[in-house]
Amino acid sequence: MFHTVASAAATSPLEVKSVTASADDGNVPANTLDNNLSTRWSSEGDGAWIRYDLGSAQTVGSVLVAWHQGDSRKNTFDVQLSADGSSWKTVLERKTSSGGTREQQKYDFADASARYLRIVGHGNTVSTGPASPRPTSTEPTAATTEVRTPSAPSGSRTRTS
Repeated sequence: MFHTVASAAATSPLEVKSVTASADDGNVPANTLDNNLSTRWSSEGDGAWIRYDLGSAQTVGSVLVAWHQGDSRKNTFDVQLSADGSSWKTVLERKTSSGGTREQQKYDFADASARYLRIVGHGNTVSTGPASPRPTSTEPTAATTEVRTPSAPSGSRTRTS
């Protein structure tokens, strides 16, 4: 089964052919493609990753992610692109989510050609007070991930989960 994402041509969506991850804790990678914000993929540890195969090289310029408990903690992550699934180029490094919403957040980066998109988690914080966040488990993506191209008009995007 695959799910669609926006493509370089505004009228023809891309397909996510498969999703894999470095590990999971029972919340499996396919959960990010199920159209259900109450499910997620998660894994503990710095460097845990989830990878989306777009099937062929596409021009990619942003990704939308809804984070687990994204309204109560911030997540630190990288976004990486690859043509072959082996050699990776980091297009966003140590990016931090807002910590203010459970809805999708859009992360833009310079247009690049890629077949694979990978999100690498570096943990999250749970605030125990305004000045004392503490690190907790890594849950890089939750429920919704959307890969977009910059040429697609905003009304034409398709959610992948």
